[in-house]
Amino acid sequence: MYRRIDPIFEMVTPLLFAHRGGAKEVPESTVRGFHHAKRVGTDVFEIDIQLTRDEQMVVWHGPSLDNVRLAGEENRKTTRSRTDIGDYDWSELRDKAWVADPGTGKDLLNDVPKESDRHLLLFEEFLRLFPTATLNVEMKECFRPHHLKEFISVLNRNNPERVKVVASNRNESLLREFRTQTGGRFATNLPFRSLLGCRLIAGIGLLRFLNLNQRGLELPHQRILSPKSMIEQVRAAGGGTYVFLTRIPFFKSLDAEPNHPDRQSLFAILDRGVDGIMTDRPAHVRELMDRWIALHPFSTGAEPSRFS
Repeated sequence: MYRRIDPIFEMVTPLLFAHRGGAKEVPESTVRGFHHAKRVGTDVFEIDIQLTRDEQMVVWHGPSLDNVRLAGEENRKTTRSRTDIGDYDWSELRDKAWVADPGTGKDLLNDVPKESDRHLLLFEEFLRLFPTATLNVEMKECFRPHHLKEFISVLNRNNPERVKVVASNRNESLLREFRTQTGGRFATNLPFRSLLGCRLIAGIGLLRFLNLNQRGLELPHQRILSPKSMIEQVRAAGGGTYVFLTRIPFFKSLDAEPNHPDRQSLFAILDRGVDGIMTDRPAHVRELMDRWIALHPFSTGAEPSRFS
């Protein structure tokens, strides 16, 4: 009873989202990471876009570069004077920045291999390297309305139909402007700060009467903020619900430790009827999700369609 065709991604639920390509399993937001996510059966890449000082769009959650080896800064004894991606021009980072494996300490960055599949990527480079990937793209806090024109141009040049959701965690006005400039061609999320309002409305049973078509609600995994009743109301209103196992503000990560989440905790979340799971551990979660799916066959016999 919990599986359906997702109204936004148009695939059979539940969907697996690789957060940053799988930031607890591979070097995050890299070619290596995204190939890993594809190989383990990810349905959707969840990627983030940061801006450099010269306003180049880079696939990076950031803004910190604390887990990145930077050419010319390997032998510094003191803390870097520049710590965030917005402190650098792209010319200082192109082919000169290599992402460390998960859990690598700052004191070990000098040992990160200078491998081409660890490089930071421009957004447009990523789109060309993974032309069939289905995407959930988040514009980070550095984005302003005047950045939208170039962002939309990059989308339009690179098979925009596979970009299913454009997100911004804190900036609803930016998303409104984005929808205006694109004529509503892309679905957008409801920013995280809208969650409490949605939770309140759902608590009195009125959320189902809102029009949530082309809107996705990105939720923490805690039951108090993503109960089954709320998820059912979002469905009835035409939206989708996607639960983060990763750390988000004020909530700890459910997949922070190896072999987490366990079967019981993940099955409890899927049993609420969520449409997707966003995780830093896509290989681990894929295995558990497939066990759950085997117990809940889709009524038409269809299988989830993953990108090739």
